[in-house]
Amino acid sequence: MRFFERQEIKDALSYLRLIANRNDDAAFERVVNTPTRGIGDRTLDVVRQTSRDRQLTLWQACRELLQEKALAGRAASALQRFMELIDALAQETADMPLHVQTDRVIKDSGLRTMYEQEKGEKGQTRIENLEELVTATRQFSYNEEDEDLMPLQAFLSHAALEAGEGQADTWQDAVQLMTLHSAKGLEFPQVFIVGMEEGMFPSQMSLDEGGRLEEERRLAYVGVTRAMQKLTLTYAETRRLYGKEVTIARRALSASCRKSVWKRCACAPR
Repeated sequence: MRFFERQEIKDALSYLRLIANRNDDAAFERVVNTPTRGIGDRTLDVVRQTSRDRQLTLWQACRELLQEKALAGRAASALQRFMELIDALAQETADMPLHVQTDRVIKDSGLRTMYEQEKGEKGQTRIENLEELVTATRQFSYNEEDEDLMPLQAFLSHAALEAGEGQADTWQDAVQLMTLHSAKGLEFPQVFIVGMEEGMFPSQMSLDEGGRLEEERRLAYVGVTRAMQKLTLTYAETRRLYGKEVTIARRALSASCRKSVWKRCACAPR
């Protein structure tokens, strides 16, 4: 099993992902009750149903349910403590070096204690793997001048790639999967950029927070200019979100982003 596919590493990375982006539903689902904190399946079902009905992320659904006092007392308290933990970790570790931040999150989240209580060699191996994760963040090469992301986001992007099957050699007839950040400096005869939908790329966070859309434009430019001969941009007409079919807005690439990208490329879409 690859390092980044191990249970304890996925747990730690999910905490880090949620700290970096509260709207990461997959990360939320993985750690909301890891370690066990008294948030039952019935409570989580209410949260999921609310997210579907109101088209919110799970984090947003939790916040609204707590504000409305719509959850039972014990469950509400447990959920409130979890959200306060994530917010506190995000605030208190924001200016820490990446490896210090990672170590702090592993400890304060309760993951280290949980795995220390796991008996035998398996538990010890999990602890050693968490320590290795801290070492990996310490050794992570981050060039502030070349990166559009903060160190934590850059490392999470790196970890997502490492969890895959790796890249093929240049002589192999294979599809190369990578993030836009990792594609910098590379070129390919044919490039597909998928998920070009408002809310995905550009991300919802960039649409909600002023100043972030320009970063998405730069990323789009990076992706477009990787293509040597042919470029294909794709978007989904529908997606299954929170167990429900959702029709995607047809503005696959916002007009401002489209204008910026094509102008800088000195070309036009065909």
